[in-house]
Amino acid sequence: MFALTQVSWQLDPAMLLGNRPLGLGALIDVYERNYAFLWRLFGHALREPGWHVSHSPVNGELHIEVERRSAFTTVLRMTYLFPEEGDSEAEPDLIVNLYDDARVAEVVHWSQRYGTCCEAPDGFADCWRRNCVLGKWLQFLADSHHGPMQARTAGRPPF
Repeated sequence: MFALTQVSWQLDPAMLLGNRPLGLGALIDVYERNYAFLWRLFGHALREPGWHVSHSPVNGELHIEVERRSAFTTVLRMTYLFPEEGDSEAEPDLIVNLYDDARVAEVVHWSQRYGTCCEAPDGFADCWRRNCVLGKWLQFLADSHHGPMQARTAGRPPF
C-alpha cells in the first residue's frame, strides 16, 4: 500500500502501451493510486458529508460534494464550475466511489460538456481511460496547490 504522504500519480510508461491497458492488475493499481491521492489531497473533507470547495491561486475553485458515506463506501462528485449566462456549468463532472475496505477509488460517471458521458463501464478500455483521467487530474490539482488546507465546508452545492 502507498504511504499517503508520498503518493505521486506517476504510472510506469510500460503500463500505458499507447493508452492500451495491460490488464486487471494494472487497473487495480490505478484504482489504488487514485484512492491514496484523493485521501492525501482532501482527506478531512472526504470524511464530512456535504459540499466542500478547494481554492487554488492557480486555477480557481474545485467543488467536491460528498453525496453519501457509509461504513465502507464514500460517493463523491468532483467538478469545476464555470459561469454560463446566469448559471454555472460543471466541467468536468465526475462521480467517484471510494471503497475504504479495499482502498480503491473508481470513476463511475464522467461527463464533459464537449466530450462524452460515461456511466456504466462500456468495456475495460473505457474504465481504464476514465480512471487514468482522474489520476492525471489529481496530479494537476496537486500541482495547482489544491489540498486539505484549502478545503472548507461551503453549504449547499450550486450544481
